[in-house]
Amino acid sequence: MGHLFLVKNGSSLEKPISIEWQIYLGKYLILTFFKQIIELIKIRQMILFLLVSPEEINSIHITIPAEVCEINSSNVDKVRDFRDDIDPQKFENFLKKGDVGIYAIIDSKVVGHLWAFICREKSIRIDGFIKISKNEAVIHFATVYEKYRGKNIYPSMLSTLCNKLMLEKGVQKIYIITDKDNISSIKGIEKVGFKIYQKKLYLPIYKVVKVIDSVLSFFVQCFINSL
Repeated sequence: MGHLFLVKNGSSLEKPISIEWQIYLGKYLILTFFKQIIELIKIRQMILFLLVSPEEINSIHITIPAEVCEINSSNVDKVRDFRDDIDPQKFENFLKKGDVGIYAIIDSKVVGHLWAFICREKSIRIDGFIKISKNEAVIHFATVYEKYRGKNIYPSMLSTLCNKLMLEKGVQKIYIITDKDNISSIKGIEKVGFKIYQKKLYLPIYKVVKVIDSVLSFFVQCFINSL
């Protein structure tokens, strides 16, 4: 029989879980597992864009008063202005890896961000999908607060980041990928000067593996608790 650990008045109480409850929880988890797998195995059509020269980068004017600046150790915590679900440690880890990030700021508050990973090895494959070589970069983790979308904030951040990568960081090629159905993202990317490089079908295998690992871990723990 398994055990459920409760906390009451600062003390840990051990309460046995019946076989019936373990079966119920197991069925619920299996159902949830298959729902997630079905969602994850949907094949998506993705568009990979490429930029190969700083001369191709268009300057973008934001239609409202806003500032675009590089993310660094002194302002990395400002992501909390924008997203409670993001731990600044995530952005600090990006900086430690050598990623380059950009904030969009309005009235001293962050309203958008995006990052670029720079390959410093001979080559590397990103998510099993994009293969890049040394001194090439991939744009990732980009978003703008919904209230301020449609104001050229995203393409302005992207333009600023691309200039920094090519003119200051020695990057020779920049890739960015988006879903074929994300029309607003496609428009922003093309506005900066990116050209379509490839269209690919994408299956997020690594996410499927992560879900399977979580489920297996749960059942292993249930088995251990039943001993």
